[in-house]
Amino acid sequence: MPWLLATGSAARRIAKLEALGEWTQRLSDVLRLGLGLQQALVSGRKNAPPALHGEVSELADKLQAGWQAREALEDFAQQVDDVTADKVCAALALCAIDSGPGLAQALEDLAASVRDEVAARRTIEADRAKSRTAVRWMTIISLLVVLAGFAVPHYTAPYATGLGQLVLALLGGAFAAVLAWMRSLAGHRPVPRFLVSDPRSRVRQPAAQGVSP
Repeated sequence: MPWLLATGSAARRIAKLEALGEWTQRLSDVLRLGLGLQQALVSGRKNAPPALHGEVSELADKLQAGWQAREALEDFAQQVDDVTADKVCAALALCAIDSGPGLAQALEDLAASVRDEVAARRTIEADRAKSRTAVRWMTIISLLVVLAGFAVPHYTAPYATGLGQLVLALLGGAFAAVLAWMRSLAGHRPVPRFLVSDPRSRVRQPAAQGVSP
């Protein structure tokens, strides 16, 4: 039932992805004006897209507070939580480590690919919405039939027996299984992110003198 009633999560994901493409394009335009990467990231919060305003503002605050650009960008990608954001932040992080020409063009190409992905996701979500609507109406009609059975006792009388209860349980289980199957078919399967921190790569701090590790 929550899956049938929830319709805004996919729209929010797509809106955030669209804002990411717009932010990437603006970064490319600013870099073409001759600003450095860190200056472009800090000034980007002035006209950040509404769907990403909080994340972009926090990124700028961390850079101004002295964070390394790579760490701030990894944290930004963690907040957006999308593999497309990982691609953008990976390109920016590589430039922060080893700056060179071509970043503006690379960001412009990334922005174009993000726009194409947004269009594809909108098409996919429209098809998923059709399936969700069909299942929602099927569920409503089934519930109305069940409620109508209380108004017509002789119609549901066979289900009062032991065999009828077993049949009713099987029908209910089958209906729930169909809903779960439809949810798995029409659900969102995010692509695994690659810009994630691995706890196995953490460097252990040396133990203090006199204290066993």
